[in-house]
Amino acid sequence: MRRYLVCSDIHGFLENFIEALEREQDVDAILVAGDIEMKTRELLQAAGDLPCYIVRGNCDYYLSRELPDELVIREGSHRILLTHGHLYGVPRIAPIRQQAKQKKCDMIVFGHTHQYFEREIDGIMFLNPGNLKGRLEWKTQSYMLIDFNDDGSIDIIKKRFR
Repeated sequence: MRRYLVCSDIHGFLENFIEALEREQDVDAILVAGDIEMKTRELLQAAGDLPCYIVRGNCDYYLSRELPDELVIREGSHRILLTHGHLYGVPRIAPIRQQAKQKKCDMIVFGHTHQYFEREIDGIMFLNPGNLKGRLEWKTQSYMLIDFNDDGSIDIIKKRFR
């Protein structure tokens, strides 16, 4: 089994990212679905030796040379489209679903809405971990864990931040 920590919409609150990492010490990799609003190296330094896949969000316009708008990550038999979602009109589903089909992905990890979302549609798993933003949004802060099991199945675990 491989476990991924998945988060989005950090908006400069590095301490919240670090706290999530401290809570989830058994992860194998990290997916960040944009709107980090900090220097990429700060996030990578906090991640340590863990592989960290990061895409640019609409608030990360100044990182256009450092971060891609999307990535496709392979994990076992799965292909994950990692994107922030703003370029596809999220929360609308059709454009991002079309991109996933074109890239032959069976999972989409996105952010932008600050709302946790987990649903399978047309054989594609749509996953939004919510947001790690700020101290005042403690009621809605969340992230997720994805367990990629040896048999090809996945388990998704919603985690409340506070």
